[in-house]
Amino acid sequence: MELIDRIKWVLSLKKRARQTPGFRSSLSSYASPDVTFGENVRLWGGTKLTNASVGRFTYFAGTKASNITVGAFCSIGPGTRLGGMGDHPISMLSTHPVFYSTLEQCGESFADRDHFNEYKRTAIGNDVWIGANVVVLDGVTIGNGAIVAAGAIVTKDVPAYAIVGGVPAKVLKHRFAEADIERLEQLQWWNAPVEQLRECAALVRNGNIDGLEKKLGAPARESNPHASAPVPAVSGY
Repeated sequence: MELIDRIKWVLSLKKRARQTPGFRSSLSSYASPDVTFGENVRLWGGTKLTNASVGRFTYFAGTKASNITVGAFCSIGPGTRLGGMGDHPISMLSTHPVFYSTLEQCGESFADRDHFNEYKRTAIGNDVWIGANVVVLDGVTIGNGAIVAAGAIVTKDVPAYAIVGGVPAKVLKHRFAEADIERLEQLQWWNAPVEQLRECAALVRNGNIDGLEKKLGAPARESNPHASAPVPAVSGY
């Protein structure tokens, strides 16, 4: 990262804080100008974000993330790497980009055009917890409510409310019964207004889905114009 970019970022922090309620960042963190934030986002511990969209109340600690969409209420642990690493084809005779990419990674290209999508966008759902030192590869989608154990390398899509771990990451269990997962996916509580969620805090802590449904009524997306974009459903492992 150029020194001038770092200086521009530091100088822009007060303006970002005025424009986005509750936004905070450490001086050691950085986000490129194309990154968008929801309210109450936090960047801590040398986080670096480029070409990203981040939902409200999500926080990062020493995370490197690029070409990614991150939902609301996500907890991203230290030392994580989310997308932006690039991919290589394995069906061609060579995996070297000089043959299929026009980006000239080595100062030269033998390709007439781009023959392979090197940088697929990564998508993290809402209410996702990603532990320390996790790697999520390009193009992976992690469903709402999922948990990724520390040290995992995620190479394929993760279903909603699954707990995954290992290298490569595998589903260890699901957090709730299938019927309850469907109810939470339908409810979309993460899109409800802040004051309404504040009133529902005890219901969330106690796992009271019935009470949460009664309190929030229809899916929260219908009553919130700033709702997070839905994450595509994934079939999992």
